[in-house]
Amino acid sequence: EGAREMSYGTKADYFNGLEVRIGAPNPQVLGTMIEEHCNSADSTAKWTTGNYGIETTSRTEWLLVAGEIIDELRDWEAEVLALNPQASGRPEEVPEDDWTAWQSVRQELAKQDDTRPGEWPKETIN
Repeated sequence: EGAREMSYGTKADYFNGLEVRIGAPNPQVLGTMIEEHCNSADSTAKWTTGNYGIETTSRTEWLLVAGEIIDELRDWEAEVLALNPQASGRPEEVPEDDWTAWQSVRQELAKQDDTRPGEWPKETIN
């Protein structure tokens, strides 16, 4: 009771896929995630979580969740470069597109470091 049927297009629209309507996805996944969560118009808009009642932003949440992964990626970069100290750039085993994308993401992450939360809110720690 009270349910409604909604329609957002025709069957042809459905079978043509989303790409026709909204374009192809950006293949630079990590960079796009940073852009969407940290640099979008609503990235600093405050909202309250439903589970803990904590006021937060999408930027804060993403930096908390992704922070550990980001640190691991930075460690990986340091290890790769340490294996070949003479190398000033991309190691042979890392495809050029991946290295270029990582350098771009690394630069963007450096802009976020000074405002990255240092720890999880105490209400969320079990």
